[in-house]
Amino acid sequence: MFYVPAKMRATFYKYKTWGMHLDTYYWDDKLFDRYDGIELRGHEAVRANLPMWNSEIYLPRKKLKTLYKARWVAWEHALPDWFTVKFQGDHGIPDALVPGIVLKARTKQREIARAKRRKSLANRLLTGSRRPSWMTNDKSSRRSSRRNERQEGGDQQKSGTEFGAPLPAAARPPS
Repeated sequence: MFYVPAKMRATFYKYKTWGMHLDTYYWDDKLFDRYDGIELRGHEAVRANLPMWNSEIYLPRKKLKTLYKARWVAWEHALPDWFTVKFQGDHGIPDALVPGIVLKARTKQREIARAKRRKSLANRLLTGSRRPSWMTNDKSSRRSSRRNERQEGGDQQKSGTEFGAPLPAAARPPS
């Protein structure tokens, strides 16, 4: 590089941010990648899986939105190896990038799951079956039950019968 004139050095390298690198190299040139043990072959697979391992702020959003809008239905029918449940689910592609039909289905599934959770909690509260420990008032833990025993029967500590076992005669406090 020392022998190259200063005016020409910029042609050998160029500074790029991570977003620019994703937008150029990963979008235009990269044909093979691996993610989560799955081989991604071809531009479409590499491009589609960018949101799975990159922060959302660096992604080429407009390009990804058009890709998902054009190809999502075809992927559902063809089911490529990389089009997994994790890819399609809530922890895969962000809601801001998926097509409208998929977003509606996701929100519907979330509402159903939320209703099931509410219903199961309400059933537990109404029937009294298997309440969580933070909701009970009974003496469930050993520490709280021992504390309650001490508070109720203060004379037990003096007589030496704390925790149910009497003390030997030599260890008893004088009365």
